Amino acid sequence: SPLTGNFDRAFAWVYATLEWQDRVYLYYAAYDEGHKKGRRSIGLASLPRDRFVALESRDSEEGRFITPFLIHKGQQVKGLWVNTNAQGGELRVQLRDANNHVIDGLSFDDCKAVTSNSLSHQVECPAGLSVLHGSPFRLEFALRDAALYSFSLVGPNSKA
Repeated sequence: SPLTGNFDRAFAWVYATLEWQDRVYLYYAAYDEGHKKGRRSIGLASLPRDRFVALESRDSEEGRFITPFLIHKGQQVKGLWVNTNAQGGELRVQLRDANNHVIDGLSFDDCKAVTSNSLSHQVECPAGLSVLHGSPFRLEFALRDAALYSFSLVGPNSKA
C-alpha cells in the first residue's frame, strides 16, 4: 500500500549523494515515528548544485555582508562570479581597499546589479578587477529580496 502522511517527518539520514548536471540528488532513509521507530522508507531529495546554505534578504529589507580581507595571489583576477537567486530582487557588489575605502570604479553604482537566478553569474564592473591582484580587499554585498550562496574570483570553469 502507498505511504500516507509524511514518511520522513521524524528521523532521516542521507545514504548517498549524486551530482548530475546542475543538481545534487540526496538519497536518504527515514523513519516516520523516531529514531529506529515506525516504518522505514527511502526518499530522494534534490536541490541546485552548491545551494546548501545562503545569506538571504527578504521582505524588501536590504541586507549587507562584508567579507574579511582577501588577497588573491593566483592568476590575474578576471572577474567576480556569484551563485545567487536574485530573481525578483537584486544583489549588488562593491569592493573596498585595505583602508576600507570603496575602490574607484568598483562601487555599488559602478557594478551592475544582478537580478537573475544563476549558479554562476559574472558581476559586471566596467573598471575590471585586475587592480585586486596581490592587494588586500574586501567584497561588500547588498541584497534585497535575494540570496547569495557563494562567490568566486577564479571563474566558473577554472580549477582552483
